[in-house]
Amino acid sequence: PRKVLVVMQFTFAIVLSICAIMVHRQIDYAMNRDAGFERGGVVYNFTQGEVPKHFEGIRNELLGSGAAVGVTRTYSPITYIWSTSNGFSWPGSTEEDKTTKNFLQFGSDVDFVKTFGATIKQGRDLDVHTYRSDTAAMLLNEKAVEMMDLKDAIGTEIKNLNGQTFHVVGVVKDFIVGSPYQAIEPMMINGWTERYGAVHFRLNPALSQGEALLRAERVFKKYNPEYPFEYA
Repeated sequence: PRKVLVVMQFTFAIVLSICAIMVHRQIDYAMNRDAGFERGGVVYNFTQGEVPKHFEGIRNELLGSGAAVGVTRTYSPITYIWSTSNGFSWPGSTEEDKTTKNFLQFGSDVDFVKTFGATIKQGRDLDVHTYRSDTAAMLLNEKAVEMMDLKDAIGTEIKNLNGQTFHVVGVVKDFIVGSPYQAIEPMMINGWTERYGAVHFRLNPALSQGEALLRAERVFKKYNPEYPFEYA
């Protein structure tokens, strides 16, 4: 019995050591994995109260006050995508693709790349202010281009189940939107002008984070006084 107990003790010690090494490697992988965009200094505020109505004023004053160096409206927070859709068709796609290929749905009006520090691999960023047709444009991430087997994604027309046609204006480098342990999923980033759920802005690196947030708070309180300045 004494020998059995000694063997069991060593066995448990080895198993625990292996588990500790595995956990350490997983944490190290998550911390050092390339996020695909510059997360530091990015803040978001939900579009509640008067924010949607006064967004242009908020955007101009965030930039003009020096609180931010980039501002964009988005369909959802960058850290959590609210919608996934299928039913899309594109040149070379099949009927089976409509039901088997799902895409994360994101939206941005302007300065997506500038605000998030993302990387455009092909084409250009969305800009509904300069290009009114960008309300029917989209960016694809690299994973989406790979899954759709597009040789040259720029200019590709993509139709949804409602028959709406979108044209691809750019391809963005894959970036993590949720847990760093999850695999990258195919994503479409549309240039919508409605249905925005969050305002993202990149804090001015020339200021301390506290000072930049204080200036941002003044802007939001000016245009949306009935709501507290809550951010993430």
